[in-house]
Amino acid sequence: MSLTIDPNWGDKPSPFVDVLVSDIPAGTERFTVTRIVEGRAFKVRGLVDVLAAGGGTIRDHEAPFITPCTYQTEYFMGGLSSGFSTQQTTVLYGLEPGWAWFSDPLNPESAVKVRLVNGAAGTISRPTPGEFMDVPRRSVGFTIPGTRGGVQQVVLDCYTDTRADGLKFDALFGGYDSDALAIVCVRARPETWLPPTLFAFVGSPSKRPVGTEGMELLWDLVGTETTPPAPAFVTPLLTYQHFTDFYATYAAFTAAYPSYLEASRDYTVRGN
Repeated sequence: MSLTIDPNWGDKPSPFVDVLVSDIPAGTERFTVTRIVEGRAFKVRGLVDVLAAGGGTIRDHEAPFITPCTYQTEYFMGGLSSGFSTQQTTVLYGLEPGWAWFSDPLNPESAVKVRLVNGAAGTISRPTPGEFMDVPRRSVGFTIPGTRGGVQQVVLDCYTDTRADGLKFDALFGGYDSDALAIVCVRARPETWLPPTLFAFVGSPSKRPVGTEGMELLWDLVGTETTPPAPAFVTPLLTYQHFTDFYATYAAFTAAYPSYLEASRDYTVRGN
């Protein structure tokens, strides 16, 4: 059983942890990789219920910054769990104080690095719902608590510095006639006290041009933590078309790699 993880803090298109699953145990039919951070477990997007033949790989663009991340593979046979890989832990660096990465969880190419405004995440609320019941002949009643919720109505104000970044950032929340849910993945530094990887619904983003040239935008954002889109889905960064454009013939492609797994890790064919 082999699980290999490798952090990379380049902008390709944002810092990521490279995850490789190989040497699958005999008889395994499918596998899923989980990332555990501060006690919370998330299935790694793109490595959910994967056919086991040959293994699998992905660049995890939802890994948080400067916080230990533990990865583990679970194997399945006949629809039932058949075992786990050894856990592997890493830390992703590469984010300066005062900055954050925003992205569409379904599309890593959408990632934009922004400067947080002073006061962003100034108050972080995670309320617990409860039902209060008066009791006859008692001064103090009972409270039936619910489950503590996620982050509610947190300020995520930030700046984009260029028109290109402003347009790209605006697209995160959907275009005209779009049914996009406006759920963004926010990765900030630990000192913000935001969840290490925050999936937030931002229903009413607004922007204000600032500066002498109007290229810089101040974004007024309020987000509420939500369940992310299904982790089995992701827009691949490396597609068959990249290889078709890079290699003149299929024979040249097959001669370049010992396996399809190795080919799926060669991002040089798309320029990074």
